[in-house]
Amino acid sequence: MSAQSLTIGQFITQNAIAGMRERIAKLQQMQAPAVMVDALVKQLAEAERTGSLKIGGDSALLEKEYVGGEWKKGRGGKAYLAFSNGVNYFPQARFGRFISVATES
Repeated sequence: MSAQSLTIGQFITQNAIAGMRERIAKLQQMQAPAVMVDALVKQLAEAERTGSLKIGGDSALLEKEYVGGEWKKGRGGKAYLAFSNGVNYFPQARFGRFISVATES
């Protein structure tokens, strides 16, 4: 793996942190309750401090090299990211973020 390549875990974390920043800006713009903004700011600070997120499933898959992927819709209508190297990431799974090996259907 070269110095420029990302792992799947790094890619997911970077995108999640960017999404949190966008949500904080939108909440502040619409003058949301301070409790909501403070909770999200706390989550963002923790994600930036550790450089990782809590993701269920096979944690070894987070170390695979990121090679691209595409967003798809699951059976429940929720979006998931199917990476090109046979890994699926479900950001809105029932019990939190989840990663698994893609299965043929």
